[in-house]
Amino acid sequence: MSMMISLSMTISMILFLLTHPLSLGLALLIQTTLSSLLIAFISPSSWYSYMLFIVMIGGMMVLFIYMTSIASNEKFLMNTTIIILATSTMVITLIMLTKMNFAPPMNKSSFNEELLVNLFNKWWSNPLNLTSSFLFMYLLMAMIATIKITSFNNGPLRQLN
Repeated sequence: MSMMISLSMTISMILFLLTHPLSLGLALLIQTTLSSLLIAFISPSSWYSYMLFIVMIGGMMVLFIYMTSIASNEKFLMNTTIIILATSTMVITLIMLTKMNFAPPMNKSSFNEELLVNLFNKWWSNPLNLTSSFLFMYLLMAMIATIKITSFNNGPLRQLN
């Protein structure tokens, strides 16, 4: 747990030093994954972390396609200063977290299983099951329409002159 918090803090600090769009996207993806894992460990239900991860992955896929079509031939150089800063920040944060004995409450045995059953039943009860089904169908139709509109023969999304 403290390793994930340390890594999350390190990624947050390094995010300001990155300049290439793909490295920014990778840092944001790692940060989202760590945040989703921390939320899943702490909260009694991990649905929120799943939804956060899926939404961020979808957004990152769109950004990745857009950035690779714009900056496809740019060189990606790794700066050694960033690596040294990341390592030192991570070590300092780990030392501080172990000295403070940081341990959030993660007692899963105290979790009430009836709460999860009630949450699941709320989504699929009589008035909301129709709404959930329509939402799934709408998202499926939107995905199919987007695939049909996009032409795969034209190449990148933005044509370069």
